[in-house]
Amino acid sequence: MIRRVSMVVMLLTLCAVSARAHVVSVCQDRGPGTTKQAAPTIATFLGHMARSMGADASSFKGAYLNSRAACDAHAKAQGSVFAVLDADTLLAHGSDWKVEPIAHLGTAEQAVWHVLVREGTLKSLAQLDGKTIMSTAPGGARFVSNLILEGAVKADALQLKGTAKPLKALRSLARGKVDAAIVDQEAFAALAQLNLPVTLDVLGKSKPLPGLTLATIQAGATAPPAALVKSLKASLGKLCEGEGKKLCKTLGVRGFSRVAPGWWKGLRKRYAR
Repeated sequence: MIRRVSMVVMLLTLCAVSARAHVVSVCQDRGPGTTKQAAPTIATFLGHMARSMGADASSFKGAYLNSRAACDAHAKAQGSVFAVLDADTLLAHGSDWKVEPIAHLGTAEQAVWHVLVREGTLKSLAQLDGKTIMSTAPGGARFVSNLILEGAVKADALQLKGTAKPLKALRSLARGKVDAAIVDQEAFAALAQLNLPVTLDVLGKSKPLPGLTLATIQAGATAPPAALVKSLKASLGKLCEGEGKKLCKTLGVRGFSRVAPGWWKGLRKRYAR
């Protein structure tokens, strides 16, 4: 009898939360494309996510944002309770948004950032102090200083130029327009195909970091219902199955992996050094 009552309560709760759309902010600072271009894919995937949870397809709505400013504005204006966040946005809003990571889109070791310089120039990460760096990594100086350079240069001593285009960063470095470039492992692997006029050396690289992470957020006064969060966690294994298989491929997601105990605390400690 108690089990039946509990099941009824849970179903009623899911029905109640399905009556209004919960907002998801999908934020990838310096990510590809535009909000408008991504809108159909985001809407389709959120509908699939809702159905995987046993909820109505209209339970979720959201948008893709590829700048920190746009992400912050969307979450605030729409009262988002879930978000997919790049690593720097996740960390930067750890406290004020009361971020609670649920799962990685891929793995916790999805990204490795490489620091490149022209051959025969700089010899150590510490020499980047005051030098111009073109970075494709999300966010700004704190993320680069603490998680890519491992504290070799203080954040306020970095001269960063952000770009969403790895090719621009590499060509700018090769032409001497900047002193260093930061790109991910995919751009680094493609170096040999670029036929650059100079040789680029790896000055250093980050420890493996997450790419995008699915999380609950409480940017305002609203938090997601506990039953909804529980249902989302239970459905993670289904999100890249069935109709989700093609959607995940389109989004470049191989699967969702749950956040390991202690991972979030450890990453925040490194970010706060």
